[in-house]
Amino acid sequence: MSYKPIYNPDFHILNIDNKKVLKKQIVDRSLYENPKQGSFLFEIWKKVIDGYYNPEIVNSIFQYPDWIKCPDFYDIYYFCLIWAEIIDRDICFLKIDINEEPSADKEIEDNNRKLRLGLNQFQNTFTDQHSRNYHEGLYSVNFKPERGRGAVSDGDFSWTKPLLIDGNEKKKISTSKKSIFKLEPRNIPLEVGYTDSFTTYQHLRDSGGVARWAYNAKSLIIFIHLKHEGFDKEEILLDPDYLREIK
Repeated sequence: MSYKPIYNPDFHILNIDNKKVLKKQIVDRSLYENPKQGSFLFEIWKKVIDGYYNPEIVNSIFQYPDWIKCPDFYDIYYFCLIWAEIIDRDICFLKIDINEEPSADKEIEDNNRKLRLGLNQFQNTFTDQHSRNYHEGLYSVNFKPERGRGAVSDGDFSWTKPLLIDGNEKKKISTSKKSIFKLEPRNIPLEVGYTDSFTTYQHLRDSGGVARWAYNAKSLIIFIHLKHEGFDKEEILLDPDYLREIK
């Protein structure tokens, strides 16, 4: 399946009010120009339904209510674009344990309480151990869902000090080194509960990242697009021996 990478500075998203129309027009045009993509999407559609892909990541990219058993082809299309960039390590993600599932959107105070308590109790992961001095009071989150036409997100997620995240291991670098990226403080959209893959796709294009807290999930998944021009980042190469020492 041919596609344009998510980060493409020549691509301009139209007014968010036209989101549903735009979502379908892009896919319809792509399938019209390359009908063979249809059979490819059908195979991915079956794999998603059969649980072939990590359900935690799938639900972070898009999630439907339980009574909807089959995703539509439009969501599968944008899922494919995002998943391909994850495989290529252009999109990386960080998992943050919250230990609470989200409440309904109307429970604003309860969701903010859960998020802030969970972030305060978050146990440092391997990457965080390397950068422990960066992580005290690192995360900030605000759940404030927007309503109606023009709604963009459910709030925002930010980090106030440099954040380390696994880098692109497929770059042509020495195999004796591990690549990670240090990301300077940044604010990205927060999406809680149900969402569609086009929304995730738009956030990655426009903001370079999105924080997802899906229903029935006890973790935040932070997606970062390493090629987005808005990120002030530095690549760091670490020796495997050093990594073993800090685990």
